[in-house]
Amino acid sequence: MSQIMKLKFTSKSLQRQARKCEKDEKSEKLKVKKAIEKGNMDGSRIYAENAIRKRSEQINYQHRESTENDGDNGFIRASVCEYGCSS
Repeated sequence: MSQIMKLKFTSKSLQRQARKCEKDEKSEKLKVKKAIEKGNMDGSRIYAENAIRKRSEQINYQHRESTENDGDNGFIRASVCEYGCSS
């Protein structure tokens, strides 16, 4: 049972981190827009790089979540089957 709780916690944590990255990405995009309007091209480039980095982080968190869930679901299924079949 603790394994299932650990999976749920990990999944929620990764989802939370992905949402935070999405929010940060939107914030950086707004900063890019404002910097371009002010004519600050160097600043806008930095903000754009940050937005790209946040998008990559978000994708990585989502990928890790799906990968871990797939692997752990197989592990749980095997454990349940083994426990159910042996009793």
